[in-house]
Amino acid sequence: MNKKNFLPQRTATKVAWRNTEFFVRKQLFLRETPWLIILLFSLFITSCPNPFMKDILGIREVFFNANGGTPVPSKQNVWRDEKVKIPSSPVKADYDFAGWYSDNETFLIPWDFNTQPYDGMTLHAYWVPQAVNAQVPNITVQPQSAGYLPHVNPATLSVTASVSDGGNLTYQWFSNTENNTTGGTPVGTNSSFTPPTGADGTINYYYVVVTNTIDDNGDGGIKIRQRISNIAVISFTTVPLVHAQTPVINTQPTGASYIQNSTPVTPLTVAASVTDSGTLTYQWYGNGSPIGGATGASYTPLVTVVGTINYHVVVTNTIVDNGDGGNKIVTVTSSTVAVVVNALVHAQTPTIATQPINTTYAQNATTPPLTVTANITDGGTLSYQWYRNTTASTTGGTIVGTNSNSFQPPTDTLETVYYYVVVTNTNNNVNGVTIASATSDVVAVEVTSGGWKFQHWRYRSWRRYCFLP
Repeated sequence: MNKKNFLPQRTATKVAWRNTEFFVRKQLFLRETPWLIILLFSLFITSCPNPFMKDILGIREVFFNANGGTPVPSKQNVWRDEKVKIPSSPVKADYDFAGWYSDNETFLIPWDFNTQPYDGMTLHAYWVPQAVNAQVPNITVQPQSAGYLPHVNPATLSVTASVSDGGNLTYQWFSNTENNTTGGTPVGTNSSFTPPTGADGTINYYYVVVTNTIDDNGDGGIKIRQRISNIAVISFTTVPLVHAQTPVINTQPTGASYIQNSTPVTPLTVAASVTDSGTLTYQWYGNGSPIGGATGASYTPLVTVVGTINYHVVVTNTIVDNGDGGNKIVTVTSSTVAVVVNALVHAQTPTIATQPINTTYAQNATTPPLTVTANITDGGTLSYQWYRNTTASTTGGTIVGTNSNSFQPPTDTLETVYYYVVVTNTNNNVNGVTIASATSDVVAVEVTSGGWKFQHWRYRSWRRYCFLP
């Protein structure tokens, strides 16, 4: 209904008309004032700086520091009476993730995600080194079987073993009357051993246990690991025994590094040979444990899990057993090689901590610049590009400004334009995408002929609308 027509015409007395007019204006004021208050409050809120808005709405910004892990969780805006959402756990090679902590120094108390956060809080990932296990010794030279005439002094048996973890290698030789590695009698503690001679028909079986011991740092890892050598058969007879030949490895496997889930993966390969017509078989091992189904001369390692796995292969030569008591099965172990799987790490997306704000300027006035504050934790380099647009959109803008986190908008033209900035992180040290960007909020910059005139007009209009003198 039109307010002018709603008012009574001045056909009555002046006093009666004024009384009626006052009553009508009072009813209009009471009816429409709540909507005016809501409208003005909305305008007030949208024109306030971001920190004030955060206080009004109870928004708290929570950041995450993965401390070298990936991926880095995005910033969370937590509203009043809400809790921080538990992000996905990051991963880090050779470490186990142990939770989020508000203290990045002592890591005494993990963050309780049932409690209220405070604004600007950073939660830090806590990493626990994985347990260190002693490496299983790698025997590259095995003791060799041999036959001798009675009472001839046999040649020295020797073994060559190695580890790459800095452990201490010790040796224990055993002599046995049966062709197995249990129940033997200790006979020597060096890397070599010279068997005694024997009478006609004497057959002895020798093997050595190589032990690797590392320092115990209390992390619960296995600090002592062992490997048993092949059995060397030493016989004394006028008729020589037939023994299987130890395979010769002509080509050793080669280690490599990969990015997690990358393709292609080069197979690990070994080339071995014998001249006694024996049959060669293969068994691959990962970190000392046999790999199911890996029984060929080559094996393609898995690259689905971040970490390092040490691989080797045992090559076995088997000849026909003619019943003479000779050693018909002989093995040799390849070199141990490491396959390292690294996490795919991209440049971190910048976190915009402080957004630019809507502003009204007087024409040709000297104004404070639009400013943005952004941060990253991956060591990259931040760059900035500001854009000007005719609509409140982050697409289709025109490039303005230089590489700076602030921009001074021009005020020479009466207009309302929109600005935003794209913050880019460039990190050439990552193995994934080296560039990541974040776009700020779109802000309006209004240039008027004079800010006080607009405010004065709005004040006078409010009084006129409310029928005030």
